Amino acid sequence: MIRVVLVGWQDEDWRLFRQAQWMAQIRETPAVASRPRIHFDIEEDAYKTAIRDWDTFGSRASRQAALEALGRHGAVEVRRP
Repeated sequence: MIRVVLVGWQDEDWRLFRQAQWMAQIRETPAVASRPRIHFDIEEDAYKTAIRDWDTFGSRASRQAALEALGRHGAVEVRRP
């Protein structure tokens, strides 16, 4: 399992990052830390498939489309207690 972050870059632009990639993005551009985001755990192979299909199936288009795509790939949302 790996940790990934779904980030609302803009209204119709949802992006998926590995946790480490997201932290690097924040170090590079601190203002992005205020963007809406949701954390997930997902299998490595499922993540690779999700990324490969992200634009093809419109997963980027909305929060709902992104959540549905992650669900299809078995991602589990990580919620704080």
